[in-house]
Amino acid sequence: MTSQRPAAQPKSVLRGHKAQVHATAFVRSNQRLASGDAEGFVVLWDLTIMRPRAVWRAHEKAILGIAGWGDDKIITHGRDNRLVVWKAAAEDEAVFSTALPLDQSVSARTQPWILHVLEVNTMNFCSFAQCTPDPGPANDELLIAVPNTLSSESEDILATTPSQAVDARTSLLSTALAGESRPTKLAQKAGVSCKTLPAKTVNTKHSGQQGLRIRSDGKIFATAGWDSKVRVYSTKTMSELAVLKWHDVGCYTTAFAIVDGRDNSSVEVEGASETQFHEKPNDKDRSAVEVVPRLGELSVRDRRIKQAKEAHWLAVGSKDGKISLWDIY
Repeated sequence: MTSQRPAAQPKSVLRGHKAQVHATAFVRSNQRLASGDAEGFVVLWDLTIMRPRAVWRAHEKAILGIAGWGDDKIITHGRDNRLVVWKAAAEDEAVFSTALPLDQSVSARTQPWILHVLEVNTMNFCSFAQCTPDPGPANDELLIAVPNTLSSESEDILATTPSQAVDARTSLLSTALAGESRPTKLAQKAGVSCKTLPAKTVNTKHSGQQGLRIRSDGKIFATAGWDSKVRVYSTKTMSELAVLKWHDVGCYTTAFAIVDGRDNSSVEVEGASETQFHEKPNDKDRSAVEVVPRLGELSVRDRRIKQAKEAHWLAVGSKDGKISLWDIY
């Protein structure tokens, strides 16, 4: 007689959005989860206590995308044709409202300071994408890709850079952005086209998949399904590894927590098995070894922060206004 394994359940469920959740992103070393809904509200969740730290209405229409920039900035992209960079540092959270969008008794909520506002195209419902030009801790420069203003099939590449002289002979259009202590310029790359071919194509036979996200270690990716299921795939084999089912209605967004590549644990995704290894430092490296306190020696607050940073979270936003948190692989 074979026993079936019980269905996987989320570790936690965040409730508070009145409208469907369209965008999610982990920020501040996985200690916060930013979520945006169809009414333009943003909620910044503290994952150490699973409670909201900041709630404000970022856009008059639905939010299409959300992301973090460093530890003190949040980027939101709305259907009101605006992309906004907000200053939302940890020390600023004390002045923000924590009344969730479900609480209709609150008429107004304090907004964070606006650093930048970009007019962008949202006619095709596509969100923005962002990355840093060079890997590293510096976050002064950011590349942002948004739908093209005139053509829905094209994208505009925007770059925010520290103020510097711009050569007029190049094909760069520069616009000054106000709102930050030091000047910042926006550079738009003009006349650059790039054609790419897919390395591999797989028909999943599941219609209505969106919110595709690849984890930072590049081993797995996930999709949110209109059939209320979230599917996790291997990036190497494109095979389906897991199907997560908790919501009763369609799912719209997924987000992975940042996985530290220097972690002493690794996951062999193809076999869905966990392998741990530990390297014993030699005498030459002993001076560089950092002494880390044991988990039992940490305070309750420090233990929660450690768990939030190291958890392999997968956040799923749904039409029901709820966000399920899964700890996988």
